Amino acid sequence: MWQRVKIGRRNPVLLLVLGCILTLIIGGLLFVPEYLFQRANESAANDAFEDAIPYLDLYLALVPSSTRAYFNRGTAYLMLNDFESAISDLSKAIEINPDYVAAYQNRGYIYGVLDEHVLALADLDRAVQLDPNNAVVYVIRGNILAQMWKDTEAESDMRRAIEIAPDNYDAYFALSLIYRNRGDYQTALEYAVMCLNLIDDQNTVDKQAAIELVNELEALNGTDS
Repeated sequence: MWQRVKIGRRNPVLLLVLGCILTLIIGGLLFVPEYLFQRANESAANDAFEDAIPYLDLYLALVPSSTRAYFNRGTAYLMLNDFESAISDLSKAIEINPDYVAAYQNRGYIYGVLDEHVLALADLDRAVQLDPNNAVVYVIRGNILAQMWKDTEAESDMRRAIEIAPDNYDAYFALSLIYRNRGDYQTALEYAVMCLNLIDDQNTVDKQAAIELVNELEALNGTDS
């Protein structure tokens, strides 16, 4: 026969303390993934991509279906030129979310770098289909088309990018190269100058590339700066 066990009068202070401890434990467990994700973002923001990856490894161990974590880790691998790992993570993000525009964009870019043009265009076409107002995708696709000597299609993509984002200097730079390759140095120079004027002085790398292009085209046109 069951007997009721007397445990004594409940202590409200003890119950409150136990409740607080339990809340802290549960809250801490819930907070850990976001803490890891935040630290990864902070590392990436400081261009410390190697430091970001271990945080994302831990995050994915806790949240294995996170598309944003796979995307971010894939992008970190991309920035470190580990293209195989980047493609793997970006593909996983797309597997979980087939409409992930940025994942198609970055994977398409990598395929372009690897001269896998068919795969690159497939990804970038899909990105355009999902987000037809994404100027960056048009620039990436246009550059790949230019690599394939499809200048007319490349020019069309660059003009579409400028239509969407008139301050996208990458599109002007690409148009300058297209016209330079055609031998129309004057038009190429005009686009190169437009590109140069759009680049912030603090962006020294792109600024220098634009200056060099302008100087080259001025020489080809027989003009002085």
